[in-house]
Amino acid sequence: MLGNVLSLFDGISGGQVALDRLGIKYENYYASEIDKYAIQITQKNYPKTIQIGDVTKVKANDLPKIDLLMGGSPCQGFSIANQNRKNLVFNEYGVCSDERSQLFFEFVRLLKETKPDWWFLENVRMKKEHMEIVNKVLSDAVGYTVEPYLVNSSVRSGQNRLRYYWTNIPFENNLEDWGIKLKDILEPIPFSKDYPNYLRLPIVRKKGGASKKTRGEMVRSIDDEKSFTVNATMWKGQKSSYVKAQEINPFRPCEPREIKKDSLCHHVADATDIKGNQAIKRVYGGEGKSPTLTTMGGGHREPKVLVVPEKVKVRKHEVDIKKLQSILRQHRLPIKEISEKLNVKKTTVEHWFRTDNCFSIPDAEIWFDLKKLLNIETNEFDLPITEFEIRDGRYEMADRVYNPKYKSPTIVS
Repeated sequence: MLGNVLSLFDGISGGQVALDRLGIKYENYYASEIDKYAIQITQKNYPKTIQIGDVTKVKANDLPKIDLLMGGSPCQGFSIANQNRKNLVFNEYGVCSDERSQLFFEFVRLLKETKPDWWFLENVRMKKEHMEIVNKVLSDAVGYTVEPYLVNSSVRSGQNRLRYYWTNIPFENNLEDWGIKLKDILEPIPFSKDYPNYLRLPIVRKKGGASKKTRGEMVRSIDDEKSFTVNATMWKGQKSSYVKAQEINPFRPCEPREIKKDSLCHHVADATDIKGNQAIKRVYGGEGKSPTLTTMGGGHREPKVLVVPEKVKVRKHEVDIKKLQSILRQHRLPIKEISEKLNVKKTTVEHWFRTDNCFSIPDAEIWFDLKKLLNIETNEFDLPITEFEIRDGRYEMADRVYNPKYKSPTIVS
């Protein structure tokens, strides 16, 4: 067990995440960070974290004995990805004078002042001459020769991320690749479960029967001039309670290309609707690794992923809602009796016998048992209720959002 941990440039406290995953216990965790949002996330996840502020103002005399010192100082001045390095000035060590990368020397200062039992520093892949200078500065600080390990995080993640690690912690750099691919870390978009089931059903009117469109299709968009009339029924969560967000097409046209042999990142296509450097047009496949993730900052620099349309389950046949409602009501039994005999919630049963907007079609799994119980002889609804097919695509109501100017719909379980 560690006593005191000091993390410099702590960010959202990835150091504590790593320690937790490794099962390494510690008594106190001191974090040096100045980004207020990162600090908020850290304190939410690790409320016992001791925040000590700006690294340039941290003094070893103000801290207890440190067992582990770790950090990854800002890398922009070191990085070989920095296209403007030729315009920068280098200090007496030959290290880029970029203010952010000068913080590396704050790590070195605290390494010398705190004299921790264990320490490590992470930074970007850089030119050999700059890596050698970092080696010398760290070696002078600790009194023995220090050289970095070059590790690709792709062996433990879905991202291609080469980084240098300087440390006195014994380490064998022959990590087995766990085979995690980009597709394994992408979260599915909950296209269908974010909105009430009734929005997928048509409106049934006493005169005229069922509408051709679903309730969801009738929800107004923020692009419409006016909303539906605001009235007291909104608390029920009817269609007037919702407003569609502006439709943003997440897909873009691209041209397929052959994947390079032995490539970690599967560059499977190039976007054809983007103008600019070839690198920002790259589209990656889920079978490979993600490219290195950076702060990006717009300009189409975000990695683009090839998305295969998800499969959705839809009814194979149209259900005659009005006729089904009539049949069910003709053979109706007490709600409680149906609920107990079919082992279905009473509230669910109630919706089978409604004739308003809250009507719902009985589930396919229960339909034949319900028919038998109610002595329904017709087979007209067997296929429409029980047969489904799998299609490519997504539900059209996926882009619905609540309008913050109105009340929330009733919150239920």
